[in-house]
Amino acid sequence: MIAYIRRMAVEKKHWLDPETFKTGVALCQVIPGAAAAQTIRLPVHLSAGLIAASLALTLAAGGLASYFMARRMAKMKPADILRQL
Repeated sequence: MIAYIRRMAVEKKHWLDPETFKTGVALCQVIPGAAAAQTIRLPVHLSAGLIAASLALTLAAGGLASYFMARRMAKMKPADILRQL
């Protein structure tokens, strides 16, 4: 079963590179339960994790930039803000 999943995820669909798949299978064998059932979920968890991480980083950077820009503009007079535009 895991060999079939490898053919689909690595060779056919190219969702994972071989090294990532091998590491994922090793981790799935440590977790209690059927290794094949957990290996099937591996590409979904990796892609969902990457999306969540990039979203969190983007929101954090945007939040910090907004905070510091608001602090800077709070100290300025309206005429100074218009001159900066």
